[in-house]
Amino acid sequence: MNEKRERLEKKYAGHLLRHKEHGYSILYILQVSAFRYLLLILAAALVLVIYQFNQRDGGIYLFLLGLLVGAVMRDFGWLRQGKKVWPLYEKVIDWAKVKEIAEKGQLAG
Repeated sequence: MNEKRERLEKKYAGHLLRHKEHGYSILYILQVSAFRYLLLILAAALVLVIYQFNQRDGGIYLFLLGLLVGAVMRDFGWLRQGKKVWPLYEKVIDWAKVKEIAEKGQLAG
């Protein structure tokens, strides 16, 4: 397994264990993803600033802003759905394997 994939699996296994211990938290996911959402907010602000200076082609800027807002709404819908199905995931996940990945980074065998 390559090193990058192993680091990602270790990271995500750690997130799963955190959810298992403290419950599925949308706030936690938002905190982990804060930088990505900051980039989206900056992109939306940039689109609005450009729109203010170039109102003759406003349609494209409003379209881009709509895409950004839609992406955030999609993410929140996905997070809410994840919270609903978390009890099932908690039952079917092999927590011993997740713990091993989180601690060692890779499953033996």
